[in-house]
Amino acid sequence: MNQVLSQKIKILSLLAMIAVVFLHANTAAPTMQLPGSIIEGPIALSSFVQYFVANGVARFCIPLFFVISGYLFFFGVEKFGVGAYVNKLGKRVRTLALPFVLWTLIAYVLSRLFLEVDFFKGAVAFPDAGLDLDSFLMLFRYIYFTPVAPQLWFIWHLMAMVLLSLPLYFLLRNFLGYAVVAAGLYVFIWQVTVPFVLPSYLAQEAVLFFSLGGMFALHKFDMNYRLKPIVVVSLFVAWIVLLVVKTVLSYEYALPYFHQVLVLMGLVVVWFGYDELFVGEKLKAAMLRLSEHTFFIYVFHLPLMSIMLNSVLSKLGGSPTVGLILFVVFPVFIVCVSIVLGALMSRFVPNVYAILTGGRGVKGDRA
Repeated sequence: MNQVLSQKIKILSLLAMIAVVFLHANTAAPTMQLPGSIIEGPIALSSFVQYFVANGVARFCIPLFFVISGYLFFFGVEKFGVGAYVNKLGKRVRTLALPFVLWTLIAYVLSRLFLEVDFFKGAVAFPDAGLDLDSFLMLFRYIYFTPVAPQLWFIWHLMAMVLLSLPLYFLLRNFLGYAVVAAGLYVFIWQVTVPFVLPSYLAQEAVLFFSLGGMFALHKFDMNYRLKPIVVVSLFVAWIVLLVVKTVLSYEYALPYFHQVLVLMGLVVVWFGYDELFVGEKLKAAMLRLSEHTFFIYVFHLPLMSIMLNSVLSKLGGSPTVGLILFVVFPVFIVCVSIVLGALMSRFVPNVYAILTGGRGVKGDRA
């Protein structure tokens, strides 16, 4: 992979992770996170901004992560037999499965510690009682949902895609791949319930975007292709205007299909918008240094942020103004804490950091 594309993937992954943190910092009703959600109450600054950002601008993040994951998984693959498949599965035990289990346990311990502090214990969703065998076993009984660290669902779904990668390869390497992507787009936009051995959400999102990334790699698409600046600017303006329209209409109507189309549009805008924004080498260098801790931000920010955010919100009265301020401040705070802690760990306990991140953010790591 050439350096330009490698840098682009790393920087966009960091930006997408920051978007994830803002998405999880929403202090309004949880139902506002759903594609067809209706905003409760009259139009107000707090609900408008949070919906516009968390359920609008930031929604490109998950599709982008799946596209990148699919692309990197199949990049450079010429033949993909059982041997190569088993080899990749073995590597994913270290890079995906081990961090998944470790961070589930870490999140459980952190939640237990917060339960011992009166200021925070009211915001702890799981475990909600003392440390006992039943609650600990429940953690692993429902580990696929990871109630203590809900963000880890992405790793679970990514592991599922890795397991499906062998049959997926034979579909994607020829013209059938285009049919898979076309069918995936239909399922994604219209949110069709698909009979599937895995959760329906996986069929609606992970399969499509992981396959799309795989198609780009296997068919050797030119990932350095750039749109003309005027086209990028026009797409960006149209995207923002449509997001504003969707947000206003969402006070009255459920717009799930409109939402999904704007997610796709956002993915295109962000990918090609990067080429126009990140032109300075100093800016790229700074972002690349921060991107070393993208995965650490991902695994560390929950449940820490949700517990702290909900605790502070309840103690300050939970007004819309307070909610909006916390929505802006907390993600920045958590991202900064994650980067600083990740940098300290990678410097002073690099082996521990490598285990916790699956080798990401250490020497030898590549996009």
